[in-house]
Amino acid sequence: MAVCLERLLAEKAERVGRKAHLKPLTAGWDRVVGIVAEDVPARYCLTFSGGGVACTAWQEPVHLEVRGRARDLAMLFGGDELAYQYAKQQVSTKGRIGDRLKLEALLRLSG
Repeated sequence: MAVCLERLLAEKAERVGRKAHLKPLTAGWDRVVGIVAEDVPARYCLTFSGGGVACTAWQEPVHLEVRGRARDLAMLFGGDELAYQYAKQQVSTKGRIGDRLKLEALLRLSG
């Protein structure tokens, strides 16, 4: 499941980077979002920097942490709206509210 999650995160990072309408949201937002799968030994980061985004290995410090079961994280980052709504209730997010709202907007708008 960890490989599947890593692939989904890399695909999500690519989709966010390709969408021109998301550039205003990512411009100037230099943040590291940590993703922690609690049921498998998997920790990744989505690094937002210079208007782009990349899936990277875990790095400190993280500005925002998303934590949950690997299956729920996969649904959260997978792109399906109904699965996203369910997964959002199952994972926990820790960080500044502005960062949490921006990540939510990026996930929902990138499809």
